[in-house]
Amino acid sequence: MTRPEIEYRDGVPIVPSVHPVLILKGSDFEIGSQYVEQLYEVYGAYALERFERSFTDEDMAAVAEYAAYLKEYTPEFDEILKGAAQAAQKLGFDLGYEHFLAEVCNTMSLYGRAPLPTYPGTESLSVEEPQLKNCSGFAAWGSATKDGHVVCGGSADHVVDFDNIVACYPETGNNMIFRFPLELVSLGMFPGMNNKGVAYAHHGSGILGNEIPGYSVFGVAQLYHTLRFANSAEEALEMQASYPKGTRADGLWVDVAGNAGVLECRDPKTIRRPGDCGEEDFLHATNTVMAKSLEPFIKNPYGWPVSYVEHGGWLKDDLDSERRNLCMWNALHNYHGEIDIEFAKMLFRMAGPEPEYDSIEAAEKGLYETQGKGWMPYVGNLANISIAFVEPDDGNEGMYHVCTGVAGKSLEPLSDEWYFFNNEELRTFFELKLAETPDKMVMAAKTTCDYEMFYANRALSRLTVHDLEWAPLTKVFSKACAAYQKGDFYLTAARGKEGTEKTNLLAKALRFYVKCQALSRHVKESLEGAPSCPSDLGLKEWMGDWGDWDLGPETA
Repeated sequence: MTRPEIEYRDGVPIVPSVHPVLILKGSDFEIGSQYVEQLYEVYGAYALERFERSFTDEDMAAVAEYAAYLKEYTPEFDEILKGAAQAAQKLGFDLGYEHFLAEVCNTMSLYGRAPLPTYPGTESLSVEEPQLKNCSGFAAWGSATKDGHVVCGGSADHVVDFDNIVACYPETGNNMIFRFPLELVSLGMFPGMNNKGVAYAHHGSGILGNEIPGYSVFGVAQLYHTLRFANSAEEALEMQASYPKGTRADGLWVDVAGNAGVLECRDPKTIRRPGDCGEEDFLHATNTVMAKSLEPFIKNPYGWPVSYVEHGGWLKDDLDSERRNLCMWNALHNYHGEIDIEFAKMLFRMAGPEPEYDSIEAAEKGLYETQGKGWMPYVGNLANISIAFVEPDDGNEGMYHVCTGVAGKSLEPLSDEWYFFNNEELRTFFELKLAETPDKMVMAAKTTCDYEMFYANRALSRLTVHDLEWAPLTKVFSKACAAYQKGDFYLTAARGKEGTEKTNLLAKALRFYVKCQALSRHVKESLEGAPSCPSDLGLKEWMGDWGDWDLGPETA
């Protein structure tokens, strides 16, 4: 048995400090096979044992009904799941097509969503609108950015989990890169882009509206299908609106032409546009609705008063969503024309104010007793478990920047109990280019390694063995060097190979190259620092008296 790439401690799989990257290429069947084979290489048996289950006749009937939804709305997944099943069987697992289909059949059970009815057509459920305390995202372009090009992305804020970055090169449709979690039923809310210059920045601030939860296409399949076949932001928004009911409207979308919108509701169909809330060439979204027209559907689950903040949205949770919106508004509005990829990284490193309490215990109790007073969470917080920023391109130059876990060193909690910690957090970014072919993507990552190792070595060379940082950071740099050599080993092994064998070897090489990048950057940034406020980038002081800042309401 091949040893898994991730670490196990006492038989428990540990979330890695750098997101694994998978490369999938070929027919839909081959893509499904490669997905399972690479998951097995990364995680071992844990990745596939989770699918094992027994089925009643009623279960099989429900799965068969659900298969019809996939075939109608995202037909490629029928073959993808068949390929996954065959690969699992070759690896010795008693898994069939129905096991993988069942995994994605109950798409609403995650993140507090109501369970699905057993069969399509029995959707008469009474459910509360789900409250999701996670994720912040934005898109900026045109006059808002330094060079006029699109910069977008954001964070997934949730408990520590196994997330993968997938670069996909299908036989038909667009090449694309996005987050594909180990849990297939995920909502698919991490940033992504394709090679037509279309980017998905964030899951948006959707609401069910008049929709009643029911069978739908699971979130990752929606995102995959839209990125694969949409050639503009407008096409993407229309596709997202066309999927069957079951999950809330989804997506902040933008393209290189500057078209953008946030799909906030399917019924009534509501797309928030730049300028609706005073934005100029930018949009942002968290977990609350910002479209004023959706007021009839707004409820606060805590019974607090519901009101509207112009740049924050409807006050429909414990205020963390509205305040993160204000954080992004203040950044994108006041630093208009200065936004670039380094500004985006800085924004998620920037620490917000500490909760105004003597302890975290008192702060969590006070959050509800005072209706949010004393808390001011920023987009960079201790619930960030994945961060990605996208620089899309209508071609082969699109860039994808990823941080596993939080990016800043002194961040605060998002809300009560929303602060998470990963193993060996590096708090830095690696980057990928959505190049024309997997070979070129891997070579671009290898070249980036060369530069990052050079600068890490230069930073280390300023130390001596008498400096406290020398020993631990030299050990980290040694890990980076070893990862680079492993990448070279598998890149060499891929030469002369074809098809799935070559793709899997290239993916393995890429995983070691991005690990090398992240470890090297960690060394450099540990010694030289990384921008964590606008003044670190030579810009005016955050919250200075020069700006037009929106602080929002003190209480709900």
